[in-house]
Amino acid sequence: QQQQQQQQQQQHDTEVGAAVHGGHGVVLVLVARGRSMLQPGEYERQMRAELGSVLQELPETWPLLWCPGPAEVGLLPSSQSRRPSWAMPRGKSSESALLGWLRYLLVVRPSTPKS
Repeated sequence: QQQQQQQQQQQHDTEVGAAVHGGHGVVLVLVARGRSMLQPGEYERQMRAELGSVLQELPETWPLLWCPGPAEVGLLPSSQSRRPSWAMPRGKSSESALLGWLRYLLVVRPSTPKS
């Protein structure tokens, strides 16, 4: 069982390494249900925990897309404050609008040059 866990960890590390070295991505933050179902304090606690664990693993160059907006950058860990963050306009949360935003972020928008 320990050997199986080590193999799973190695596979995870390999996948994350591939993403970090040359992969493209976007972190899609779907917030509508949480905002409507949870008390504000519980929503904030859960969002901070989720964002903290997700953002530890993914490259800082991958932007956050909050759907629907506004972007709640105050919930991000301080180490992630430089991560690009966009909000999908309210009223535009249809599937086609979301796909359009993702296409723009992943295909059309030029990457930021490295300095």
